[in-house]
Amino acid sequence: MMISPMNMESWINQALAIVEAGPEHPAFDDAWEYLAMSKEPQVRQAMRQAMEEIFGPHPAPTGYDDLGEPYWRTSVIAAYLNIPEDEILETAYEMKEKWGYSAGVAQTRELHAVH
Repeated sequence: MMISPMNMESWINQALAIVEAGPEHPAFDDAWEYLAMSKEPQVRQAMRQAMEEIFGPHPAPTGYDDLGEPYWRTSVIAAYLNIPEDEILETAYEMKEKWGYSAGVAQTRELHAVH
């Protein structure tokens, strides 16, 4: 089933409202995951801004893939989020199991380190 752009906007707005309500909302995890997995440029930008409001500016990327998308080593993200690296790896594994390669947590393109 394909979601129409109007329905997609409605879904995004609902997810944003749930995330804004906070972690105590029963659908928080699902809404956050929906937004985090979104490929919509506006949603990606909003998620990045929200992360920076909470954790400060993103660290410099470890490198870029062939499409110019930044990537970070798990140790860099763990330090940025102030959580153990094994927790990042566990979450990445769960995301890959649920979403496959579209989760963006497995190397699917050539990566070019800059640091």
